[in-house]
Amino acid sequence: MRTVDSTVSPELFARLWDDYVHATRQYQLAKHVTDHAEAAHTAAYDACEAAHAEEVTAGRAVVRASEALQAASDAAFLAQHGISPELIRHLS
Repeated sequence: MRTVDSTVSPELFARLWDDYVHATRQYQLAKHVTDHAEAAHTAAYDACEAAHAEEVTAGRAVVRASEALQAASDAAFLAQHGISPELIRHLS
């Protein structure tokens, strides 16, 4: 720490020191808030990534279920009209 010389009064030095202490405390408080906000942001990002992965998995399940439903519906339609699966395979 610098020493007080004849150009800086002890009162001015004390005020400057108080300002420095106050600014340091304000910085520490802001840093604390920032750290908590960053942690919350990271947690929210991770939750979003997990939700997106679940959405993709569920979307794929919908596609598979839709394809199975369509195949069953097609088979039922063909059976109702007397068309055999062998004939369809033969024509393909």
